[in-house]
Amino acid sequence: VFLSPLVLFSPHYRQKHTELLASPSVWHGVVVVGAFNSLQVMLNNWSLMYIELSMNQVLRAFTPVIVALVAVCIEFKVPSR
Repeated sequence: VFLSPLVLFSPHYRQKHTELLASPSVWHGVVVVGAFNSLQVMLNNWSLMYIELSMNQVLRAFTPVIVALVAVCIEFKVPSR
């Protein structure tokens, strides 16, 4: 949103982003990320019907730890800081 004027008024950025957004692989990535983000929001709201807000926030704060543990198990390397 904040960079929109830069993209609209600068020919260099306009050309670069036009080429980038014309790529089907970029749109595929955007759609996949958007779908998983909407699924995450939906499941988070659904979980609030069954657990308290404080427990929900603890679980959401613990998610990066779970992701790091799964990454270690799958990739066999420790994430960097």
